[in-house]
Amino acid sequence: MIRSAEAHREERFAYDPSGRLIDAVNRYSRVQFFFDPVGNLVREHHAYDLFGDRRSYAWHHEYDELGNRRRTVRPDGHAVDWLMYGSGHVHGMLLDGEERVQFERDDLHRETVRVLSSKVGQRTHYDRAGRVLQQTIQRSTSPALLAE
Repeated sequence: MIRSAEAHREERFAYDPSGRLIDAVNRYSRVQFFFDPVGNLVREHHAYDLFGDRRSYAWHHEYDELGNRRRTVRPDGHAVDWLMYGSGHVHGMLLDGEERVQFERDDLHRETVRVLSSKVGQRTHYDRAGRVLQQTIQRSTSPALLAE
């Protein structure tokens, strides 16, 4: 456990044997992290006491056999799912089963297109060295660029 104390402030941090943060506490909050046997973060617990109002939240995470996070259930019960291919390349994100973001990638798995559920899309072009050459933002319903 590590402590840090100043005038009227004290913070405490605890780590597991692998060096991962498992507990962080100060006067107003406590955050705890829980890991599965292979080291994936499976649950977060956040507790706050601000202005006499106490609140507590838990986040739950699920992983595939490669250790990629596939799902997060938020404290409000909504679920975020990540769609992946290969060794963990993201190609989409769902909120409660509805697609919110989709990604397209080139043969080197670099993101080339990102489309939000609002139908605003970002297109990225790379030079031969792999550096970003140009990014554009555009609504799918309009030929005009929103930004370049």
